[in-house]
Amino acid sequence: MKNLCYRVAAWAVVVSALLSEVAQAQDEPKSQTMAIVALSGYDAIIADLAFIGKLVEQPGLPQMAEGGLAVVTGGRGLAGVDKSKPWGAVVQAKGTEFEPLIFIPVEDLNAIMTTVGAAMGSKPAPNDEGIYTIPLGLMSLFVKEQEGWAYLARNADMLAELPADPTEQLDGLQKDYDIGVRLFVQHIDPAYRQIAIQQMKQALESGIERLPEESDEDFEMRKRLALNSMKQMEMFFNETDHVTVGWHIDSEQQATHLDMTIVAVEGTRMAAQVEQLANTKTEHAGFLLPEAALTMNFTSQAGSPEDVQQAVDMIEGVRKQAMKAIDEDSDLPDDATREAVKSALGDLIDVGIATIKEGKFDGGAAARLEPEALTFVAGGHVASGPDLEQAFKKVVALIEKEADEAEIKWDVDEHEGVRFHQLTIANEDEDAQKLLGEKLNVVLGIGEKSFFVSVGRNALETLIEVLDDSKEAGAKKVPPMQMVVSIGKLLAFAASLDDNPALAAAAEAAASAEGNDHLRVTVTPVELGAKYRFQIEQGVLKAIGAAAARQNQ
Repeated sequence: MKNLCYRVAAWAVVVSALLSEVAQAQDEPKSQTMAIVALSGYDAIIADLAFIGKLVEQPGLPQMAEGGLAVVTGGRGLAGVDKSKPWGAVVQAKGTEFEPLIFIPVEDLNAIMTTVGAAMGSKPAPNDEGIYTIPLGLMSLFVKEQEGWAYLARNADMLAELPADPTEQLDGLQKDYDIGVRLFVQHIDPAYRQIAIQQMKQALESGIERLPEESDEDFEMRKRLALNSMKQMEMFFNETDHVTVGWHIDSEQQATHLDMTIVAVEGTRMAAQVEQLANTKTEHAGFLLPEAALTMNFTSQAGSPEDVQQAVDMIEGVRKQAMKAIDEDSDLPDDATREAVKSALGDLIDVGIATIKEGKFDGGAAARLEPEALTFVAGGHVASGPDLEQAFKKVVALIEKEADEAEIKWDVDEHEGVRFHQLTIANEDEDAQKLLGEKLNVVLGIGEKSFFVSVGRNALETLIEVLDDSKEAGAKKVPPMQMVVSIGKLLAFAASLDDNPALAAAAEAAASAEGNDHLRVTVTPVELGAKYRFQIEQGVLKAIGAAAARQNQ
């Protein structure tokens, strides 16, 4: 019996030890990819620099880059590097520790070490495992070659097991961008994420200290808005899966673009928000006017009730600040005018809040620039067109009271269920008269669930064109947001008003791109996220180069 007890005790000790080891293994954080950095390759980047240099009238740009590299490397350049393949880096996170692994394609690592040795004063030599040690102050960099790739790490243990093809770890970034970075937010240790959140909270909290003579109501509203901002930041850190930023020069499309893509963690509130960006349609596609200098369209649906309430709180905060500013405005002649201004503004804000609560956002804007003529039109969906019309009538009454030569004509026309009102105001500015005429012509369009405003020489005609084009297009699928600016038209318009040689040169250069002269900003949905793109076409780059060259003459 005694021996049995000893055996049981012995087995208990062994089992306890094994369980302890298992528990420790389970508690030990796993290694995860925290960040990826990708470069398309030396040759690709030099070719893109040549493309950019040609457009901006700097054909020697690649030679300048290579010359700078030669200075840094003592005239050796990138001897030994395979310039045809991409470069990359992967940062592995393990708990609060992280280890970067850099990889560079090589043809002759010995040649690279000769360049490094020239800079250091002595050439590094490999150890028995083929690892080079490069001292860098208080730390060292370890380098090892395998299958035509040189791997660099600050920890020699990272070089024990290396992939045959490291580019497989880049998630295709090297193909999509000249330079791309992807950060996996959820792989950052929660402690670090919490530190970042706390620092941002402290920065916000420091800005919401009570101001002298600030009322309790105003202070509470401002504090609520700040807390909403904190919640948004906290949601970003806790519910974002990954963020990608990439820059690409596309010589075939004659353009360059910068992307930022944000992807949410599945099943989160943030994922539900971005889901609203999928399959967006607009009933106002007419704002995408052909040949316009600027077009813009936006469409989306409201998010959760909490998101709607946050937006309403923000607008209510703006209302309180605006009303207070009106009360303190000494330029208003009397209390009756002050109350009329507050009433008109209050009605406009009420319609805005009702539209937010309704949850449908759909509208756009466009501008046409012809020689010495400007026409701008904007508008979209509202919760109640008639309520907005009543607010406009209050605004117009104030304008008529203050402007002696202001004239309003109600119901001058009707088209596609939209009634038009025309406001005419004397235009005494000589420069503005060149663009808008001796009288400023403003057309208001009010539908049951829509509003429009158009300004300029061809205000009514342009607004009718927008309505007709919108009807013809129907419910058209579009990105959640898109804006296109024709720099060529903008520069040509500016040159018609200002006899500036640099401006004329820029306009001529943009025109030579034959319509490929746009700045484009678009938001497009991706799975569980959205991509924000800023694109510059070749005509814009040509205009920049031509203007700079003329300025330097």
